[in-house]
Amino acid sequence: MTLSAASANGRFDWPRLEITAGEITMAEGDKIAGRGGWDFRAQEIYGATVTGQIRHATLARWLPAQPEFDTITIAAQASGPPANLTHTGNAQAKGVKMRGLNPLALAITWRGRGDRIEEFTAEAMAGTTRISAMGAATRAEVRLSGLTLARGDTTHLKLAAPATVRWSPAWQIDALQLAGDGDVGAAVAWGESGRIEITMHRVLSAWLEELAPLPGPAWQLNSLAIAGAWDHGPMTFSVTGEAAIDLGGGRTATVAVAAKGDQEGLRVEALRANEGTTPIFTATGACPSYFPRGGSADAD
Repeated sequence: MTLSAASANGRFDWPRLEITAGEITMAEGDKIAGRGGWDFRAQEIYGATVTGQIRHATLARWLPAQPEFDTITIAAQASGPPANLTHTGNAQAKGVKMRGLNPLALAITWRGRGDRIEEFTAEAMAGTTRISAMGAATRAEVRLSGLTLARGDTTHLKLAAPATVRWSPAWQIDALQLAGDGDVGAAVAWGESGRIEITMHRVLSAWLEELAPLPGPAWQLNSLAIAGAWDHGPMTFSVTGEAAIDLGGGRTATVAVAAKGDQEGLRVEALRANEGTTPIFTATGACPSYFPRGGSADAD
């Protein structure tokens, strides 16, 4: 890392070493400022603060390829022994880019102790569309107490009850339920043995068009139900759903599907499309392939 300037002022009064003002300026103009101290007798940090704005290019060598961002601004405070540090702060990231999504602006505030986030709020915005979340987190899970999807002044979906998302020792979503203008439900346990249940009703593409590029006409997902389970083998699953697609000129097509799958393959029990009461196509059939078990990246 190339620095253009660095400075620090402080004092040492045993058992405390204190930095009263410090600043680092990167060659590209990024700046980090801070203050705080270390108590040698108590073996703890006291009164530490850090503020700064950093570009993605400065941190890129230590970060994964996704997500990218233009700049991140942070302000944080910390005190206590390193193993049980009390910390609070806020951060904002601009121009966040993730595959499959439009650029976002992200903001987060938190309060925590050690490696636990005891309380956080987070918000992602694209245009007038906003996803907001609040809850608590550890190294293994996030416990959501709030989650909303809104566009402008209208909230389309809102968390109906607290939910937990775990990624260690395995991915698991417990009873995630969003309700409002439509509803979305999810319960997932992912691994060598597991299950997946997803339901949706009355979900509109208009709610998502600022968040992600959605080619093609506007649509409404009237219903979707996906249920699957596996135990060290192929997934047994069922899918039913219906969507309405805007054809323009006041015309609407309805597409419906019902299918099942297991170790024998995929069976399409019904696939049909209608414009009003006029059939466009219908299909049934089978395909001799199956979904591999959860936790496997190999296709069978």
